[in-house]
Amino acid sequence: MRSINLLRVVLTCLLLGGMIYAQGVGTSGDIRGTVTDPQGAVVANATVTATDAGKGIKHTVTTDASGQFHLIALQPATYNVSVAKSGFQSEIAKNVVVTVGQTSTISFPMKLSQVSEQIEVTAEPPVVETEKGAQASVVNEQTIRELPINRRDYLTFTLLAPAVSDSTRLASDQDYRVKQTPQSGLSFYGSNGRGNSVTVDGGEVNDDSGGVRLNMGQDAVQEFQINRSNYGADLGGASGATINIVTKSGSNDVHGTLFGYFRNDALDAANPFSVSQALAPGATFNPAAPDANGTHVKDTLSREQFGGSVGFPIKKDKTFLYSSFEGLMSDAQNAVPILTNTSIFRASAAQQPILGGLAAQGNGVNVPCLTIPGSNPPAFVTLPAAVCAGALQSLLTVDPGASPSPFLGPGQIARNGYIVNQFENNGGIFPYNTRLYLASTRLDHQFSERNQVALRYSFGHDLEENPDLTSLTGFSRGSSVKAFDHTLLGSWFHQFSPRTLNEARVQWNYANFDVVPNTPGQAGLDIPGFANLGTQIFLPSFTIMRRYEFADNVSLTRGKHTIKFGGYELYRGNHSESHTFFPGRFVFGNLPGGLLSPCLSVPALCGVAGANAAPIDSLQSVALGLPQFYQQGFGNPIYNYPRPFTAAFVQDQWAMTSNFTLNVGVRYELDSQYGKLSTDKNNFAPRLVCLGSFQRPQDCCPRRLRNFLLAHLWPDCRRSADIGSGERYTADRTDVCAVDCFAGEFCCHLPDFVCTEQGPVHHAGRWECRLHYSSRPDSVRHQRHSHRSGASVERFVQRPA
Repeated sequence: MRSINLLRVVLTCLLLGGMIYAQGVGTSGDIRGTVTDPQGAVVANATVTATDAGKGIKHTVTTDASGQFHLIALQPATYNVSVAKSGFQSEIAKNVVVTVGQTSTISFPMKLSQVSEQIEVTAEPPVVETEKGAQASVVNEQTIRELPINRRDYLTFTLLAPAVSDSTRLASDQDYRVKQTPQSGLSFYGSNGRGNSVTVDGGEVNDDSGGVRLNMGQDAVQEFQINRSNYGADLGGASGATINIVTKSGSNDVHGTLFGYFRNDALDAANPFSVSQALAPGATFNPAAPDANGTHVKDTLSREQFGGSVGFPIKKDKTFLYSSFEGLMSDAQNAVPILTNTSIFRASAAQQPILGGLAAQGNGVNVPCLTIPGSNPPAFVTLPAAVCAGALQSLLTVDPGASPSPFLGPGQIARNGYIVNQFENNGGIFPYNTRLYLASTRLDHQFSERNQVALRYSFGHDLEENPDLTSLTGFSRGSSVKAFDHTLLGSWFHQFSPRTLNEARVQWNYANFDVVPNTPGQAGLDIPGFANLGTQIFLPSFTIMRRYEFADNVSLTRGKHTIKFGGYELYRGNHSESHTFFPGRFVFGNLPGGLLSPCLSVPALCGVAGANAAPIDSLQSVALGLPQFYQQGFGNPIYNYPRPFTAAFVQDQWAMTSNFTLNVGVRYELDSQYGKLSTDKNNFAPRLVCLGSFQRPQDCCPRRLRNFLLAHLWPDCRRSADIGSGERYTADRTDVCAVDCFAGEFCCHLPDFVCTEQGPVHHAGRWECRLHYSSRPDSVRHQRHSHRSGASVERFVQRPA
C-alpha cells in the first residue's frame, strides 16, 4: 500500500509541476512528410509551418537529415502547410485535414529558386497509413451534421463502424440491465457494452457502471475517433474500445447554427397497442355482468427539440469562444395494457369444465370438495357436488363484492378488493415526459506559438419519466431518471522546442444519477402472466459522483523516433444509496389444483369425466394468499468508497523506413478497490505493432524482414547466410542493406540508409553482392540508372574526398 501511495504522489507532483497541455492524448492528430529537391534528393533544415486556417495558430518544425518532418499534437482542423528553404521556391499545401488520432502524410518536391513564385501542392491521404496500427474509424463533422439520428445522439453513429452492434439488443443473460446501472449501448466484437472508455477533449465521461455520463450537444462535437482494438499505450482504461471525442472551438470567423424540430400526435398514426382500461379506477367488478373490454385510444404527443451554437473571436489569432445549447421537451402519453378484459378475474378456461361438471351433478352426489390445509395424509371436506361447484366458484373468482360465507372469509374478500384496485390503477394511459438540456462553453487562448490554453465548462440535465413499458408491467413498477452533470476541464499546451512538447489536463466533475420509483415503498407483487406491480426491487437509487482527473504527457521527436510518455490519475468518489428489497416482494405462480380441491387435480374423483386437471393460476394464488416466496432486504443502503485509478505509459513510434513503422510501448494501470476486494497490481499491458506498405511481392519476404530487424535491434550480431535463390545477405554494424542480385535490382527500397555497391560478382552460376552502410549521407551524391530488369532504382556512389 505504501508503494501504491508513493506512486500516486510522484505522478501528482509530475502533473502539477508541469501543468502544460496540448490537445490531450487521443484528441490530436499529426502531419508527417518529406521534402526533396528536383533530383529527388532529400532537403535538410527546411522550415515547415502548419497554420490553422480558422484560428491562424502556427506550428513550425524543420526537416531532419533525411528530409523528413513530423508535426505532432495538432488539434483536429484544416491546415495550410508551407515549406521554405534558401535556394528553393517556397511551397504550400492548402486544406490539409487533420483528424483525431490519425496522421496526414504529404510530400514536397521543391524546385530551385529562379523567379519569385509559390507552388501549391495537393495533400492526399496515403493509400495505406503506415503510422498507426489500430483498428480505428473517424466520424467526421460532416457525418455528424448531415446524417439523421434519433434524439441527436451522435454516439449512435458508432454503430456504422465495423464490428460494432447495439449492446442493448444482445441477449441479456450475461448482463444485468437496470436503470441504475446504465451501459454505453455499444458492443465491440460481442462485448456487453460496459468495458469501453469514452473521453471528451481527453477528459473521461464514464460512470461507475460502464455507461456514458451526460456530456455534449451534437452541435458542439467536431468529430470523434473509434479505436476498436490494437490502439497504442497512450490509450487505455478499457477492456473494449476507446472513443475519443473532440469539441469545436471558435475561430477568426463568426459562425453559428440554429435548429428546431417539432412532432405532434396529429402527424402520427395511432398505436395499435394503446388500449384503455376495461375498468376505470374505482369501478366495481360484477361477475354476474358480461365481461368489459378496453378500447383502442390514440396517445397524445408534443415534442420539440431545439438549440443552436455560436463561435467567434474575442481577439483575432489569439482568443476564441464557442458556445452551444440543446434542449428536448417532450410530453407524451403511453398505454399500460394490463386490464384489457375483466375475464382475468374469473375462473380460468381450464377450470370451467370441472365447475360445470360438478354443478350438473346436483346435490344428490357428495364429492371430496375441499382439501383441509396441513392435513397429512390429505383430508377432505365432503360436500354435495352442486354446493362444491358454488364453493370453488367463489374461491376462484376475484370478486371484491362477494358476501362472506363458510367458504369465503373476509380476508380473501379484502384481498380481492386490493387486487382489482391495483389492476385498475396500474393500467391505462399515463404521461411520459422528457426534459433534456445540454450546454457547453469553450474558451481558447494563444499566449504565443509555444503556449496555448483552453477552458471548457459543460452542463447536462436529464429527466425521463417512464412507466417502464414492457410486457404486463404496471405503472407502480415504473420509475423516473433524474440526472445532472457539471464538468470543468482546463488544459495548457507548451512547446519547449519544435521536437519537444508537453501536454497536461485537469478535469473536475460533479454528477448525480437518481432513479426514483413511481410508487415508492410499495411491496412488490410479481404475478406472472398478469402483471408485475409495486416498487422495483432495487429502488429508489441515489448516486452522487465526484471525480477529479489529472494527466500529463510528453512528446519527443528524435530522428525517426516519436516517443510519448505520461501519467494519469483519476480519483473516483462515489456516494450511492440503493434500497435493495427494502419494500419487500411477493412472488406468485401457478400452483397444483389439489392444494384447494382434489376435484381440480383429479376430476374423475368428483365424478367429472373427460376433464383435464386444472392448476390454480398466479392471480388466484394472490387471492388465496399463497405466494411461492417472499424477499426482504435489510441493512445499510449507503455505499461511500473512493476508488483511485492510476496509469502510466511509454511508447515509441519508430519510422524505420518510409514504408515501415514499428510501434512499441507498455502501459501500467492500477485500479484500486476498497475494503476486502483485492487490487490487481500486475496490470502491465505491452504494445507491439509492425506495419508498412510494400509494392512488390519480394519486398514482403519474411526472411529479409527478419534479418533487417536483427541488423537494427542487435547491431553487434553478424549474420551471413543464403536467404533465397540467387541472393546473399550480410549484416553487421555496417552491412544493413540487401540486394536481389539475381533480378539485378534492390530487393527492397531503404531510402533511410545510404549504401554503396561492392559488386556484383558472378559466382557459381549466380550473382553475389555486397553492400556497405554509410553513416554520412551528406557525403554522397544521388544517381539514377536502370538495370537490365527495366526497373528504376537508386544507386549511391561515394563522393571523392
